This record gives sequence, C-alpha cells and structure tokens, in this order.
Amino acid sequence: MPPYTNMHTRSLQQLQQPRREVQDSTRDRILKAGEAIFLEKGFQKATIRDICSAAKANVAAVNYHFQDKDGLYIAVVAGLLDRGALRYPLDRGLQEDPSPEDRLRIMIYNILCRLFCNDQGDYNEVHGRFVLEALFGDSPHIGVLVDSFIRPSQAYLRTIIEAVLEGCSKAAADDEAVLSRCAMSLFAQAVYYVYAHNFEKHLDDGRCRDLQDLERLADHITTFSVAGIRAVGLTAHGSNAAV
Repeated sequence: MPPYTNMHTRSLQQLQQPRREVQDSTRDRILKAGEAIFLEKGFQKATIRDICSAAKANVAAVNYHFQDKDGLYIAVVAGLLDRGALRYPLDRGLQEDPSPEDRLRIMIYNILCRLFCNDQGDYNEVHGRFVLEALFGDSPHIGVLVDSFIRPSQAYLRTIIEAVLEGCSKAAADDEAVLSRCAMSLFAQAVYYVYAHNFEKHLDDGRCRDLQDLERLADHITTFSVAGIRAVGLTAHGSNAAV
C-alpha cells in the first residue's frame, strides 16, 4: 500500500468532522466555494486564492480545516460521493425477495442517478464527470476515495454477479478473476455514458438525455450484462480466454 494512502485516510476522517462547532460556518463556506470552483475549473486550475475569496475566508482557515488544497479537494469529492450514496442507496426501490437480475437493475439505475443527478435530483451530469475525473485521474487521492466509496459498491455488485453465475457454473462463481472482470465491465458501461454525453447528443441530433433515459439505460445495461455474465459462466472453465 503506498505510504500516502494511510496519510490521506486519516485526513479524510478528520476532514469529514469539523474540529469545533463554532467554526462550522467558515468550514462550510470553504467547502461550498471549493466545490463550485473545482467543478468549474478542475483541480489543477483552481487556486486557493480564488476559493478563499469566494468563501470570504483566509488561507490559514483552509490549512486549519483541510491541511492544504489536496485535503480540500478530497473533502469536496468525498462530499459529492457521500451525498450521492445517501440519496441513491444501491437497493433503493428494491422489492421483497428480488432476483439477481432485479438487484442488478436497481443497482445500475441508482449508480446512474448518482452520476447524472445533482443534490436536488435534477438531471445534471457535471457532478458525475467531476467525480469520475477524480477517480480516474493520475492523483494520489484515488486510493482513499476508492477504499472509502467505490470498494463497498464493488463488493455488493460482486454478490449479484456471483448469484447470476451460480445458475451457470459454480466454478465461475467461485473464480475471483471472473467476478472482478464482470464487475469492471459493468462499471465501464455506466462510466461510458457519462463521458460520451456530448458525443451521443450529436449522434441523436442534439437530443438531451433525461431521467426517463436513465431507466431505459438501466434496463439495457442489465439485459446486456446478464446475458454476457451467463455466457462467461458457460465458457470460463476451462477456457479463461473466453472471459
């Protein structure tokens, strides 16, 4: 494990809790300003000077609450991920005694909502693209973000994939490499639709996506992926090349 991971794990735990209640207003102003400016300019172009000016705070306050620009960035991304997880739990809308396919469909829909909806539930892919850039960028922050927010979702997804695979091949369901590749393939589809938004608008004569499209996307990704997972289950052993 890289040495910065433990450091930033401790930082994230500290950054999520204000040190003194009386200072919440300053801390919250910095977080709000940081979120707006990071979303607008990205990490590299955003400056602490701009953030402090918007927050009506001084640099010392940023250092006190967040240690530095990196710490503030972690706190902003973590806040977006945390609010998305609270608003769209992976089992939100799931009925009693669901099939693996139902669990997968609901999970995918809620992941899409996290990526494409803002805090008010309105359609807006900006936050999702920002979070994905933080996760996929070349940054030392990725370890703490993945461990704190992405790994639990992946673990839940793997239980669903395992249930689908068990209907085809117990050996495939017990194969860690197969489970991991299937999970990454599913996540990759959701990520694609975030990054391909403008590209798709040109293909569809300028039509913008909306909330109803997220339901259709969830249905499509589920149907497509369940068929693929079952095919993997039938061919993975002993021909791993088919995975």
